[in-house]
Amino acid sequence: MVDKTQVTILVVENKENTSLWKSVQSLSFVHEKYKSTSIKDSIKTILEKNIDVIIAEFRTEDGDALEFLEAINALTAKIIPTIIIADKKDEKMGLQVFRKGARDFLVKDEYDQYLQRLPFTIERIVNEEIQYQEKNREKRNTEDLLAAISDGIIGLNLQDTITFANPAAALYFKAPLNSLGGKPLSDYAEQIDITFMDSLHKGMQQINATNQMTVIGQYMMHLSKNAHTSLVEANLIPVFNEMLHLEGYVLCFKDISETKLLNEELRNKSFQDDLTGLFNRKAFLNRLEHVIAYCKRYQKKCAVLFIDLDGFKVINDALGHLCGDEILLKVADRVQAVIRETDILARVGGDEFMVLLTHIAHPNDVAKVAAKINRTLLPAIELNNQKYFITASIGIALYPNDSSDPLKLVQYADFAMSLVKKRGKNHYQYYKSELNVEAEKMMRLANDLRFAVQSDQLDLYFHPQISAATGALMGLESLVRWHHPELGLISPAQFIPIAEEMGFIGNIGQWVLHKTCESYLAWKELGLENFSLSVNFSVNELQRDDFLEDIIQCMHKYEIDPHRFQFEITESIFAHDAKGIINKLLQLKQMGFQIAMDDFGTGYSCLSYLKDLPIDIIKIDRSFVQALSLHDNERHKAIIATIIDLAKRLHMTTLAEGVETQEQARYLTALGCEYLQGYLFAKPMPFEQATEYIQSRLSDISKGPHVYHSSGKTTH
Repeated sequence: MVDKTQVTILVVENKENTSLWKSVQSLSFVHEKYKSTSIKDSIKTILEKNIDVIIAEFRTEDGDALEFLEAINALTAKIIPTIIIADKKDEKMGLQVFRKGARDFLVKDEYDQYLQRLPFTIERIVNEEIQYQEKNREKRNTEDLLAAISDGIIGLNLQDTITFANPAAALYFKAPLNSLGGKPLSDYAEQIDITFMDSLHKGMQQINATNQMTVIGQYMMHLSKNAHTSLVEANLIPVFNEMLHLEGYVLCFKDISETKLLNEELRNKSFQDDLTGLFNRKAFLNRLEHVIAYCKRYQKKCAVLFIDLDGFKVINDALGHLCGDEILLKVADRVQAVIRETDILARVGGDEFMVLLTHIAHPNDVAKVAAKINRTLLPAIELNNQKYFITASIGIALYPNDSSDPLKLVQYADFAMSLVKKRGKNHYQYYKSELNVEAEKMMRLANDLRFAVQSDQLDLYFHPQISAATGALMGLESLVRWHHPELGLISPAQFIPIAEEMGFIGNIGQWVLHKTCESYLAWKELGLENFSLSVNFSVNELQRDDFLEDIIQCMHKYEIDPHRFQFEITESIFAHDAKGIINKLLQLKQMGFQIAMDDFGTGYSCLSYLKDLPIDIIKIDRSFVQALSLHDNERHKAIIATIIDLAKRLHMTTLAEGVETQEQARYLTALGCEYLQGYLFAKPMPFEQATEYIQSRLSDISKGPHVYHSSGKTTH
């Protein structure tokens, strides 16, 4: 099998040795090989080349095999078969080497018999690897085809040529089955839709970025004469070869007309929640309207309780939807058991319920019911011999005290529930008019912010980043500022969350990126180029489908050098589609951009992801730096030292934010932190002031490096 396979081999041995390299040359199958003498160079080769097998000496000029294997595992998700060659003195390290992931371990002997065994060992491992990949490939392909065999199936190679088709596919393309094979797909694509090929190529680009199935689109088609129009969905599935390289696609067509029609009928007509059998939102509002009419006529009171389950999403994500559904059913049963038969319970969202209390004598009675609901959910819910704990945040709105409008009562109860969430969850809260005032204030602020983006009320400021060793200006971080015409300067901490919630954070992000590029050009014309520019991106921006297209357009429009730009992300990506975002970051890295992890250690820290992320810079959050000035700061010192040590081991640079004192700067510099940023050096400043600052710093640096003295003074 190996004689038909192109295998790429990396040989790692010390400069004075050539025995491994010569031994590899005697391999009987076709191969390509690279040589390295250090761990550092080896990692670079692995990241740049598609290495299939590694043969490495246990000790190299900059480390040993244990460190090498750890680095491989940290920097690449691909499992590369590795053979370690050790001297007799290191024979005892074999077990540890295998634990780190090595495939085989050979010990040198005085007659060099290990060199005779090495080619056979390589050939055996390559054969095993190819057989393993072949089995996996066949299994995946078979599963994909079996899953869609009742639908139209088309096989495509990388040149869009049809390699196979099933009878159903001929129906979609309105062509004889035996005429499809070997023909370009474009010959038949217009039978689907005139835009089909464009959509198909976009889907192929998405697969190249994600390696996952993608939806091409939905199309209205006549599948046979005198037939009704059908809604057809097209999906594209990647096909990989033995070495996990993309070799083609499977194109699937599915008639989803009945499913679409059924869903629409259910949405329009059903008043029942499919899972629990309770009222849904539409039915609840309908019933609430009738109850309010009754209460108005007979001078009665009623109340709406908005219930949101605390911690359900974590359980649902961990156990899956089936187990999550079982828990929701048990929650519904418990709540139903503590309310009256005349009261109404509805499920209005994934983990959201509402209760309509009819005929209440006094507003305080509602709190008693809410407390009962909180108490009944306290005992653990048992499922599959495991115990799970669920609590609830409950908001209360009263008729006629708060409103006589059904929609507003639900809205006010929702407002009150959100306040419970902010105050610690697992409790209840009556609606207060102040909540509505605050909500209206936030809505006005959101409208003003939308106008500010369109009317150029935003300003771009720049915050310097300094070399800890020399004091040289290394970079500028772009920061957006909003000068409200009435309220003055509004903190980003206040308006950025609003922009994310209202869905126009992308507009602000694009504005910041373009303004930063314009500043880059202006400084370039002034000959100011010896520093980088850093731009922050939110999760919302990274999740946009056209995110990379915007970056590429900026590169061409402003003729920017990617190596002078850093893109900052936060650990919040781990709470979202981390895999999709990592793929985009890898593409940015390939373009030449640097990636920085902002606010490290304060969010969803996940070291298993950190090894896969193409991170260049770790930014130590200001909260850790500020704590250095506290009296009891040993724990914070330990955290900072750990972050810096971790970054060094992963070959990443560290930058400390919020540096305000010489003592902080000296301590961080002594630990090996490379870059510093904070008010000790400069505050964020607009373009004109930043230009003067850059010119003065570049002139100042020519006098020599900065030195931090124990007296607190900085000299050249």
